[in-house]
Amino acid sequence: MDVPLLERLRRALAPEFELDRRLAAGGMGIVYRAREVALDRPVAVKVLRPNVRAQVERDGTLLMFFAKLLAMHPTIRLSDPEAFTREFVEGLVRQTDLSIEADNYELFRENFKHNARLTFPAIHRQLTGEKVLVMEFVRGTKLDAIEERNDSSLARGDAARFDLREIADTLRDDWGVQPRDV
Repeated sequence: MDVPLLERLRRALAPEFELDRRLAAGGMGIVYRAREVALDRPVAVKVLRPNVRAQVERDGTLLMFFAKLLAMHPTIRLSDPEAFTREFVEGLVRQTDLSIEADNYELFRENFKHNARLTFPAIHRQLTGEKVLVMEFVRGTKLDAIEERNDSSLARGDAARFDLREIADTLRDDWGVQPRDV
């Protein structure tokens, strides 16, 4: 992230929040740890990379072009590559709107609120929008880091089974959806 953008982020969050350090970076965005000054507690701030939506839309146009070429083949056409690619591209474009991600966090937080073993961060809506997501900082170990740490108390496979079991229980108990339906 260029310095002017980082400074704009600092100014946008001030005086309620102070940016601390970068936690992670991916193809779509960067996650920072910040501090909520009034309560002296950490928060996570996710910021989209500059021009990421334009890049995704440009890449989507290329993908659609190749899907149309594939659709000219009589056998490949049967799998409807254009519809598949369109849905894929629309999903990527939706990922460039962090307010949708915030909605999803709130939905999962509400639907799993009775389950103390699963945690979803609270969202700071007043500072969250399409390009910035501010949420409660949740301490824990990412599943992909458990194996790297050689954490003997929780094997990676056990963690995945635990998460899936918890989710399946909530789907069954709260929504009436049987795991075989998913």
